[in-house]
Amino acid sequence: MKSKYSILFLILILIFSLGCGQSQKREQIESYIKEIDKITIEWDAANRLANSTGRGNLAQPVAKLQEIQIKVKNLEVPDDEDAKKVNLALIEYMRITIDSYFAFMAEKDDDELQVLFSLEDILLDKFKTAFNNLILENEKWNNIINKKMLFKSKLKSIDRFDWYALII
Repeated sequence: MKSKYSILFLILILIFSLGCGQSQKREQIESYIKEIDKITIEWDAANRLANSTGRGNLAQPVAKLQEIQIKVKNLEVPDDEDAKKVNLALIEYMRITIDSYFAFMAEKDDDELQVLFSLEDILLDKFKTAFNNLILENEKWNNIINKKMLFKSKLKSIDRFDWYALII
C-alpha cells in the first residue's frame, strides 16, 4: 500500500517538473518572438530608407542594416527547432538583402540584380512562414498550459477523500 502512494507521488513530481520545464521554455520563446518582432520593425524602417536612397549614398543605410543583422546573429535563441529555423531564415534573408545593396552599389548587371532580388523575396517568404509557425506553435502551447492550469485549479477543489477514492 505504501509503495502505491510512493509511485503516485513520484509520478506527480515527474509531471510537475516536466510542466515547469515546458513553461520556462515557452516563456523563452515568447520573449524571443517579441525580440524578433522589434528587430523586424527596425529592419523594415532601415530597409525602406535604403530603398529610397540613391546609389552613391547607400553606405550609411547599408551599414545600419548590417548592425541589425549582427543583433539577430547575437540573439540568444531558445533551444527549440522552430525558433532556430526562424533565426536562420532571418539571417539568410538579411544577408541576401545586404548583398543585393552591395551589388547595386557596385553597378552589377541587371540580370545578377534580378536574381538577388528574387532570392531575397524567396528568403523573406521562408522567414515569414517560419516565424508564423513559431507563433502558432507557441499559441498552441499557451492554450495547453491554460487548460492545464484550469485542470489543476479544479483538482485543488477535490478534497482528500475524493483523492483517496480515485487512488483505490
